[in-house]
Amino acid sequence: MATKSQLYQDLRKASDIVAAAEVLCAYLRARGISEHPRCLWHLHSPHYQALGHQSLPAMSMQDMKRLETSASEHPGDWAESPVILARHRSSLFILDVNCGAGTRQTLDEELQAASAMLSYLMARHQCDLQQQQLMKSEKLQQALFDISNLAYTEHDTAVLFRKLHGIIAGLVYAENFFIVNFDESKGTMQFLYYADSIDKEPVDPDIEWDKSMLANSVTLAMLQSKRFAWDSSEALLDRFGLARDNELGPESVDWLGIPMLDNGVVVGGLVIQSYLPDKRYTQADLNLMSFVAEHIRQSLTRRAQTVELERMVDERTAKLSQEIRERERSEMIQSALFNITRLASQSETLEQFYPAMHEIVGQLLDAKNIYVAFIDGTGATLHFPYYIDERSNDPVVARPVSNGLTEWVLHKQAPVLLSERDIQRLKQDGLAVIKGAVPQCWLGVPLLIRGRAIGVIALQSYDSHDAYSSKEQELLMFVSSHIAQALEKIESSNRLKQAYAEMESNILRRTQELEMSNQALREQIGRREEAEQKLKYDAMHDQLTGLANRNQLYERLKQSLSLYQNNPARMFAVFFIDLDRFKIINDSMGHWVGDELLKTVAERIQRCVRKPDLVARLGGDEFAVILNSIRNVNESRLVAERMLNEFDEAIFIQGKELFITPSIGIAISHERHHDPDEILRDSDIALYRSKELGRNRFTFFDDALHQSALKTLMIEGDLRRGLARSELFPHYQPISDLTTGRTLGFEALMRWRHPERGILLPADFSDIAKETGLIEQIDWCIYEQVCRDLPVLLGAAEYVSINVSPRHLGHENFANRLLALLAEYGVSPDNLTIEVTEDALIEHPELGLKLLTQLKHAGFKINLDDFGTGYSSFSYLHKYPLDCLKIDRSFIATLTDNPNNKTYHLIHAIHALALSLGLNVIAEGVETEAQRECLMAIGVKTGQGHLFMPSYAIEEIGAALKLATP
Repeated sequence: MATKSQLYQDLRKASDIVAAAEVLCAYLRARGISEHPRCLWHLHSPHYQALGHQSLPAMSMQDMKRLETSASEHPGDWAESPVILARHRSSLFILDVNCGAGTRQTLDEELQAASAMLSYLMARHQCDLQQQQLMKSEKLQQALFDISNLAYTEHDTAVLFRKLHGIIAGLVYAENFFIVNFDESKGTMQFLYYADSIDKEPVDPDIEWDKSMLANSVTLAMLQSKRFAWDSSEALLDRFGLARDNELGPESVDWLGIPMLDNGVVVGGLVIQSYLPDKRYTQADLNLMSFVAEHIRQSLTRRAQTVELERMVDERTAKLSQEIRERERSEMIQSALFNITRLASQSETLEQFYPAMHEIVGQLLDAKNIYVAFIDGTGATLHFPYYIDERSNDPVVARPVSNGLTEWVLHKQAPVLLSERDIQRLKQDGLAVIKGAVPQCWLGVPLLIRGRAIGVIALQSYDSHDAYSSKEQELLMFVSSHIAQALEKIESSNRLKQAYAEMESNILRRTQELEMSNQALREQIGRREEAEQKLKYDAMHDQLTGLANRNQLYERLKQSLSLYQNNPARMFAVFFIDLDRFKIINDSMGHWVGDELLKTVAERIQRCVRKPDLVARLGGDEFAVILNSIRNVNESRLVAERMLNEFDEAIFIQGKELFITPSIGIAISHERHHDPDEILRDSDIALYRSKELGRNRFTFFDDALHQSALKTLMIEGDLRRGLARSELFPHYQPISDLTTGRTLGFEALMRWRHPERGILLPADFSDIAKETGLIEQIDWCIYEQVCRDLPVLLGAAEYVSINVSPRHLGHENFANRLLALLAEYGVSPDNLTIEVTEDALIEHPELGLKLLTQLKHAGFKINLDDFGTGYSSFSYLHKYPLDCLKIDRSFIATLTDNPNNKTYHLIHAIHALALSLGLNVIAEGVETEAQRECLMAIGVKTGQGHLFMPSYAIEEIGAALKLATP
């Protein structure tokens, strides 16, 4: 016969609640107390309901309430009511034995032991389940992180897909797995990755398979249907109306395929299949693979975008390199032409000019062999004032005009380019007389002055690798015109010098007397003119950089405006330039470094403009530029881009490598501009916009920008006055049970009672409030009014939600200040819920976590607002003390029960994720019964929106609730 000690031992050995129930029932039967004792339970979590057992059947919620009421109405009477042996939170364990009260008195001690053991087992069981669920969530989160990270860290495509396979195999049975790419417009697919334990023949990922090649493919049918497919391969063939095709692989016991959609377009799919009867997939596997498929699609899309971006960068780099080479060549040519022109003024004789000219030409062309020939005034003799030839060191003397190559050029007055074959043919035909070695290539161009050939400059090469082309011919022709002009200038200069020498010798005697008497006067005049010039220069120029100052800029703007008003075709542009982070460099490295940096910046800006344009320094790190005579807006755009490129290179000062970037505002001349202040104001507004957009960029001024600036100033002024007059107040919108419509809580929404425009929503002023910092004052005003209204609101609901702006989480005393406000009004934190957005958590991650944890411990509930519209990072769900996710109204607006509705699956995934993490879900913006029914079908139980009731002021909320009550 069973004894109490035996009961105690057996209960201690029980491994779980079911075993303990069996022990207790066996003991009651053995004692003869009851032939049919029953142990019933109700466990609140759906995970516990799955543990139902014939020895311990689960109760429904209605049965639990009935038995609990019966036990409380008939305490001690076992014939009338059962006894509650154990309770843990919302879970109950009830014993029903159908025996008299007297019997119960003899079992009190045994029941106490059973009660203690059952309570312990229930608590331990709940902890085990929570731990398993947490491990599952962490595993899923790590898998999704690894999938996202692979797109950036793995460059080899084959390795990428193998690693993806490994990640998925850690979540579900995926020994047989493949990924396909799908072109919906062509109806073709490619097997990007294929792994099968039976069909091990590799599939070429470059082959595009279409309907003609895979007429009976379940995969292709699934992708074209845009819906998942889950069943045995045989059942799926019947469902899609396909015939059995042995070439498409072996039959699977279970086949699960998920399409990957991008904005409603199928771009690929994932497939897992099982050939083993004991390896089948579940609804949880389907939900998990649907969620993972979207993340893989996003990762593959990001990878494709990254590859395309790298290709575009390489292509643009190659193009820029070619442009740089062309620009360097152009600069080299311009430099050569400039040097030739300078030679003309610096060389006193032709003997000095020719060698220097040869050196300059040699920088552009292969000019080891060069000569210059001139025809005299009679046209009968050729002179060779300069002749260099590597095959001959003998001086070349003048010769009569004949039929040589030089004469060909003079006669044609055009360039002549000949190869060795051309020269030999001319020589054989008697058309040209060739003396000395025959070159591999010969190039001659005429020296033209006023349209007449006065000479020839010729190049010749004895090496076939250095042959000339039409490109060198064009270049030498271009250079020759400058050489001809330089030669003419030198000759004219020599003639003038000779004339001046004669004239000076005649007047020198007569001027010596006057020179002595006028010398003192000239010196005095010179000093006065020098002082006046310096004063004038200082008044119009910046002392540090030597650029024009604000005064000169203002005068030039007046001139440009006057010219434009007389002729609108003479457009001009004004650049307002400000250096980004200059103050940091100036404060950290000293003003001397800052001054040197400003000088370098001034030089770089000047390199980007033309000589007629004006560069000015307005003070500090502010510069301005006037681009005169522009034909269109694109010219100023090109100059701005050139300025930004100039600052890509580092600036070295005192051995330190510094980087500085400019922000640029551009205003184009317009008929609305009447004075310089107006166009400077417009360029300054555009500069401010560039700063707002992230700096290191340029922005053009337009009317919309001007109106925006005026509107911002007007709203800011009204908002400051509105705060002083207490015009900001809360509206309250109910948060309701989707099933019953019962009001669970309220959300406090900010409103502005504008004296002229009426009630304004946050969209009309919240951005300006955030930009000016007024949002903090507005929030505290709302919080204080919520505390005053809370006694009225708690009569109809359990809590009120308040929104916390990101700026609050940047203040360490925010939590203490909020708790002090609640204490002042006698409000319990249990009646308030904090709502934060992902932006707030991103701006202040560490301090935000500290403040929210402090508020959580104080009794507040924490909601993550607008979930899904930001980064939707799982790290927030794991790291921060959240109680609820609020699905943004933008998702609810597109929700339908259509199986292809992407939003439906997205909300289903969010709800499943929240449940797995123990978080509640609230749907925002529920407007229609159809949306409500879809949400209830998904499992979402709470929502808010106009379907239940719009927001109302505190004076209207009571009457509105009465009208909304069914």
